[in-house]
Amino acid sequence: MFKYSGIKAIAVLIVIGFVFGVIIVSIMSFKKLEIETKKDDLKTEKTNDNDINEVKKYLEEKYSKEFIIDPDYVSNAGSFIPGNVGNPTVYYKAYSKEDLSYGFRVYKFQNSKENTKVPNLNDGYCWKFFREQIKNIFEEQIKSLRIDNYKLVIDINPRTTFNNNIKPESPIELYFNNSNRKVSLNFYLILNSDDNINEVKDKLYNIISEFYEKYDKNMYIYLVCFKTMSDKDFNSINQIKRENSVFVESKELFEKKNNPWGVNLETLFTIEDFEFNGVEENR
Repeated sequence: MFKYSGIKAIAVLIVIGFVFGVIIVSIMSFKKLEIETKKDDLKTEKTNDNDINEVKKYLEEKYSKEFIIDPDYVSNAGSFIPGNVGNPTVYYKAYSKEDLSYGFRVYKFQNSKENTKVPNLNDGYCWKFFREQIKNIFEEQIKSLRIDNYKLVIDINPRTTFNNNIKPESPIELYFNNSNRKVSLNFYLILNSDDNINEVKDKLYNIISEFYEKYDKNMYIYLVCFKTMSDKDFNSINQIKRENSVFVESKELFEKKNNPWGVNLETLFTIEDFEFNGVEENR
């Protein structure tokens, strides 16, 4: 009797173990499927000539210039465009023939599920000119900082596009007021010396604050001041190339394992060293 009960208990334990095993395998399979599904939400696909011609025509009619459209695009299951969450959205990589070093995004999204045959297009081409205006303002102000050598890089959020009434020559105020999302500006000041750094720190913060107030706080701003380890490192940084890496999210600067600057940098200060309210949350 004891022997029979022992065998029965072992059998029950085996059955329980088997059931738990099935449950665990099912959970792991579900998680794997969930992860793979998320990966499929953002994928690079090949587009067709009609799509390319549509985007090319849109850009050339808008800017009266020739453009090249990359035949690859990123398809996203959701939408980057506020107010169109869940609608099919893709973006294309485009370049002006007169400046192949500068790439930008052209977003194509549907108005609604009921009206899928009439796509809308928005682009970020004017970021180039908007950024030039901002850089001119800051470089004029930086002259007062008594810095012998510096490099100023302004990164942006490549998902930001502007209304179709924005042109390259539009004033800064219109850019801020006609974007699809609140503009994010990331300033990186790179020095090859930390001489007078406290003075530089205070004055630069004042410059940032005045700019922020002047345009009605209608932006997010982040600031980092770096110092290179040598003159060789300083001279090797190509700030124009760094700025034109427009498809790289600005937050990846702090997430990538490989240094995107190509050299070792010492952080002298950031905007977080001040009481500044214009930093984007969860950056």
